[in-house]
Amino acid sequence: MNTKSYGIAVIATYVVMSILGVASSMITMEQMASYIAIARPEAELMAMAPWMYVGYLIVTVIFCYIYVKGRESGGWIEGARFGLLFGVLMSGISMVMYSALPVDMTALITEIIVTLIIYTVGGITVGTVYKPSSSAANDS
Repeated sequence: MNTKSYGIAVIATYVVMSILGVASSMITMEQMASYIAIARPEAELMAMAPWMYVGYLIVTVIFCYIYVKGRESGGWIEGARFGLLFGVLMSGISMVMYSALPVDMTALITEIIVTLIIYTVGGITVGTVYKPSSSAANDS
């Protein structure tokens, strides 16, 4: 694994997915109202934000690691395919949470769509940014 390229891919992917996450939160606020109704109060949520940032960083590190170790030829198309599959995986978790939390179907569908978009674009980012070392061009 090209450690430097991996680190750059993690940072780029984290930034891109974070921007998409913030933008989607603002755009889908109405559709996500049932989640917002059961969320922490805003001041408490802001105090807990570091936990969220670290959690998403952990997910991004593992997301990029799985891509790097399992890629075939690399590139943005393979990254998009990987991101979409990872998004489907994460959407399954959303469905599990839907069964446990009092949220409506609109929120679930919105969350699944947003998740698929964010992880597909995240996959495109890691697929575009990560370059294997020249001595290990075919490492996986």
